[in-house]
Formats: sequence, C-alpha cells, structure tokens
Amino acid sequence: MTATMTLGWTASELEDLRAIASDITLTWEEVAEALNARHPDRQPRSKQAIKLALRRNNCFIHRTSDNGIKLGRPAQKPPAAPGVPAELVAFVAALKREARLEVIRAVRATLDSLEALDAP
Repeated sequence: MTATMTLGWTASELEDLRAIASDITLTWEEVAEALNARHPDRQPRSKQAIKLALRRNNCFIHRTSDNGIKLGRPAQKPPAAPGVPAELVAFVAALKREARLEVIRAVRATLDSLEALDAP
C-alpha cells in the first residue's frame, strides 16, 4: 500500500508517523502527542487511529505498553532471577522507564528552547 491510501491521512503525516513511531521507547499516547504537535492544523489523531494507520500501511513496529512494559510473547521473556521478588523487578523496570522519559523530556525542552532562539 502507498502512503496516500489511508483515508484521511496525508503522505507527510504518514512519513512523520513512521519516524516518530520508530522510537519504541515512546508510548502510544506520546506518539499521538508528537504527531499532533507536528500537524496542529489537522484533526488530532488518537492512539487507536495511529495504530490502525500503521497497520494499514504495513508498518509493524514493536511497542511498549502504555505503562512502559515491552510487549512480546511470554516465551521471549527472560527467566526471573532466583530469589528476587517480582515486585522488585517491576519497580526497577519502572525506574528505568521513568529515567528514559526524563531524558526524552529534557532533550525535547532543549530542542524547544533552541528553536525559540532561532525564531525571528
């Protein structure tokens, strides 16, 4: 399928969507926010609309769930460490996720401030 075959999506929106969605550390809501920020003149896209557009254009990207847990088959999960409580493993994973999000937010803020300096 070509990029223009998805009803209601422009080719530039689909190109931006592919670029944004390729960052698998972002949740679907963050992908939707980033896409809507790039195209403020268009109708805001929901995470369901984004997933459908990617699927219709044969762009399958492995994502994390909305709470940061990587999606995959249960057989692909690493074995649990012996003697380590599952709650501790989940807590450490949440801390790592939050640290990644803080870095992403800091980079975005820096880019926004640089763009503001370049604006006339």
